Order: sequence, then C-alpha cells, then structure tokens
Amino acid sequence: MAGIHIATFAGLSVLTQGGLKNDYEKIMSCLTVIFLGASLFAAAWVLSALPFLRMNLTPGPHPHEDNDVYEQDLYRFIPVRFGGVLVLQHTFWTLGIVSFAILSYLRIIIPSIDK
Repeated sequence: MAGIHIATFAGLSVLTQGGLKNDYEKIMSCLTVIFLGASLFAAAWVLSALPFLRMNLTPGPHPHEDNDVYEQDLYRFIPVRFGGVLVLQHTFWTLGIVSFAILSYLRIIIPSIDK
C-alpha cells in the first residue's frame, strides 16, 4: 500500500506541474496530500507495531483467542487497538485516492471537454 502512496504523490506532482488553475484543484490537491499523508503515517505505525504484536502471541498447537491481533493494543502504553488503526489507514487511503481521482478528472477530462 505504501507503494501506491508514493506513486500517487508522483502522479500528483506530474498533474500539478503547470500550476493549479482554480480553487477546486487547489482543494483537491491539498486533500490528496493530507489524506495520503495520514494514511502513510498510519501504515508506518502499523508496521512498527508488528514485532510487538508477534511477541505477545500465545504459543500452542491450537488457536487461542488471545491471538486475535486486531483486538490487541498497538503498544502497552498506547490504548489504541491494532484494528482501529488499520481502519483509519484504509479510510484515509480511500479518501486520498478519491480526492486524487477528482483532481485527475478536473485536470484531464474537464479541459478536453471545453475544447
């Protein structure tokens, strides 16, 4: 997912090379950066928590209900569930992709219709 973030940032830089023409494009480009940046931050937080989650797994041959990683806290000192951060990550990612799609529509489709 982080690769899609970086590719979208690269696409954003290509789309906005000639400058932004109106307020709608400025708003959509800002929303794209904000949402994808927040999603990238959440992705880094998730990846940094994986070793801690692995250390807290209960060993044994049979599945154990304590091994549900989505219900575990990210860290002992942060009372935030792993599943909650995943929901935020994917929500921000979806909003970032949608705002990038709207910006692409404003920059590519609308000017070709006006011609």
